[in-house]
Amino acid sequence: MVPAGRVDGENTAYLWRAGKLINLRTLGGPSSFPTAMNDRGQVVGLSTTKDGRRKAFLWSKGRMRKLPLDDASGINNRGQVAGGRLHGATGFNAARWHKGKVTDLGARAFDRSNTYGINNRGGPSAGRSPPTAPNAARSGASAN
Repeated sequence: MVPAGRVDGENTAYLWRAGKLINLRTLGGPSSFPTAMNDRGQVVGLSTTKDGRRKAFLWSKGRMRKLPLDDASGINNRGQVAGGRLHGATGFNAARWHKGKVTDLGARAFDRSNTYGINNRGGPSAGRSPPTAPNAARSGASAN
């Protein structure tokens, strides 16, 4: 995997495979950035869409597709993706995607959580931010 670079006027993710540089393209916008790759050559990352939004992507078998996540931080050899989704005006919850299904790993109201990777058993490394509400009583980190 090669970080995003500017080639032929595009800021996109690239993959170096079998002596060839493969442009992973975008989800319709001007840029993409890889965040992780598994042993099967699947890549996850972030890309802009035609309407300018930033969404998570999965690149597999020569095709990039949009995931129902707002962030992707890891992918294991089973194809499970660790990431996160926006909720409400300011919230962000850690989530796992696999075979079309999103599992929200959650955070209580006023918390933010995110993932940082995923192991081959499907357990993400995750953390959550301290509560931002003055009367909330939870802080710390969690990992599954």
